[in-house]
Amino acid sequence: MTILDLRVTLTDCEPPVWREIRVPSDVLLTDLHTVLQVAMGWEDTHRHGFGRGESYGASTRRWTLEPVSEKADEHGVTLEEALGDGAVITYVYDMGDDWEHRVAVADASEGTTEHAELLGGEGACPPEDCGGIAGFAELVSALRRLRSGEEPDGWDANRLRHLVGEGDPDDLARKLLDFDEVAVQVELESAPIPELRVSRGPDEGLDVF
Repeated sequence: MTILDLRVTLTDCEPPVWREIRVPSDVLLTDLHTVLQVAMGWEDTHRHGFGRGESYGASTRRWTLEPVSEKADEHGVTLEEALGDGAVITYVYDMGDDWEHRVAVADASEGTTEHAELLGGEGACPPEDCGGIAGFAELVSALRRLRSGEEPDGWDANRLRHLVGEGDPDDLARKLLDFDEVAVQVELESAPIPELRVSRGPDEGLDVF
């Protein structure tokens, strides 16, 4: 079995957000989607899609990506098939906010694995429905101004009210601005990564680990 170490990077995001995960090359894309959701910290409340290669900017990303397969959906497509002769696929989550993830093969080796592994990471996942990359940048800027002693008003106040509700904006600031790589590394390693189904061919059926 070929084992792939993947570097998953949230494209154009500042502060940077990335994860390194290890999966079998024949993991089905439908299961890779679940792994990516857990590893990144998303809530799986929006549509998603995979494309082969890399896109060329936020305004055209969904229209310039080559389909990963001629099959109608991702349920019967493995990561190996999606990669083809390349080493990069793109994963887009939330077709409104368009969170684009560059999924690149960092290393490949022969071995066995019964589950996905999280190898490392940096950066807290943006909140759901915060307006994509531009909205996240504005949110981080607003939280930094709040931390410096400025009272939020106008757009900042509305954005914080929408995302925090009755909660404390300082809690959100700590989550997004005080990122502790060591602490998050421990959290990632103990994350409840789902069991994986891998494709074994038509005669062998599906193995569930």
